[in-house]
Amino acid sequence: MILSSILAATIVVHIHQTEPRQVLGVDLVRIKSHGRVPGEIAGHVSLEPTDGMTRDARFENVDAGPYAVIARGAEPWERAGERVVVDVGDPSPVHIQIAPFAIRLRTTRRGQPLESRVILRNGDGLWEAMVPLDDGHSDITLWQGGRLNATVESRGNVPYHAQRSIVEATTWDLEMPRFELTGRVIDAETHAPISGAAVALEMVSPQRYQLAVSTRADRDGVFKFEPVFPGEHKVKAVAAGYPPAETAFTFSESEETHEVTLTLAKTPMTMLDVRDARGAPVAGADVFVFRGDLSTDFGRTDRNGGRPIFIPENEARDVFIVPLSGSFAVAHVQSGQSDLRLTVPDGSSRIVIRTESDTHDAIERMVVDVRYGGVLLPFEVMAAFAGRGSRTSSGSDGRIVLDRMPPGTYEFRPLAKAAVPVRMTATPGENVAVMTFTRVTN
Repeated sequence: MILSSILAATIVVHIHQTEPRQVLGVDLVRIKSHGRVPGEIAGHVSLEPTDGMTRDARFENVDAGPYAVIARGAEPWERAGERVVVDVGDPSPVHIQIAPFAIRLRTTRRGQPLESRVILRNGDGLWEAMVPLDDGHSDITLWQGGRLNATVESRGNVPYHAQRSIVEATTWDLEMPRFELTGRVIDAETHAPISGAAVALEMVSPQRYQLAVSTRADRDGVFKFEPVFPGEHKVKAVAAGYPPAETAFTFSESEETHEVTLTLAKTPMTMLDVRDARGAPVAGADVFVFRGDLSTDFGRTDRNGGRPIFIPENEARDVFIVPLSGSFAVAHVQSGQSDLRLTVPDGSSRIVIRTESDTHDAIERMVVDVRYGGVLLPFEVMAAFAGRGSRTSSGSDGRIVLDRMPPGTYEFRPLAKAAVPVRMTATPGENVAVMTFTRVTN
């Protein structure tokens, strides 16, 4: 408690109003995401109504760090804020000047008023406000000008983003661009439309702005996204009984409409039911599907441990399950299996492989192929192990360390084809193997 009081500081806020009783309260917000979005409120001071034009507020025992101080009025767009970096010691003074000005927001589509709402965001990430536009327009009073971001949201349309610097009374016309993506989803064999197919669009602008939206195809398999901004995009479709299909395309600056056709091939589906050793569902596990050494699908189990995979007739796949924690599981799955429960065993084994020279010096950056029960673990699976804390290449101590692995038979082979593999039957606890390499001299 004594240490906390020593490290805490005070923020003193001086607010300058243009008329009495404008500001109703002051929020203290901790800056997050490098200041791109408003953070959580760390403190709040309510102001009693007075006729004074200057108001003060204090925040005591504030931890050091970056904050925003935001004065707020009765309407959600009546906001004015300043950033402050809190240091330990003397109070940090903040001055906020309320500078009201009128702005009219107008949203239109193909020249007609668009019933919508606009999300206004301060360009410095200090505040945001939702403004409803019932008849395609709204007159509001802003307290703080500068760079503003606007997102127009309306039923049946892709959200539209715009930016503008505004410091005085004006009208901001937000016309939805006349750029659209249209397409159809059809069956690969019959070319019949697939009604109700789920369609997702991922857009990336030349400025690296990203947006993901989704819709469903109508009874004729037709879908549309509008507006679509220029850039490099991907569109994906999926329907019951069909694996996903995806296509990439460029929406150029010169075109208003782009058309695509997504063809789905009906394929036998196997529903995986992934459980741990106690029978509980394993949610969020990575699912890797391979045909030989070729990856054909990747996804994650849902909250019930389920994940559909699609295997063409008369074919088979190797399926690898890697949970966020625990060990892993592998299965050889034939096409046509409707439901398959896979159990991820407890990761009770720790495998340590020491790579060293014939003089017992550690060898760094050594990578080995790993087989479990005779099945080669693909690079993607090994990368997933590394992502949850295992060391899949040798460090300065020459050790490769695989944590939370299932007991069983393993084989380790250096990437040099002629190298002799090391075999191990791993049991619960730590299992150590040594790989010795002879130095070759010319």
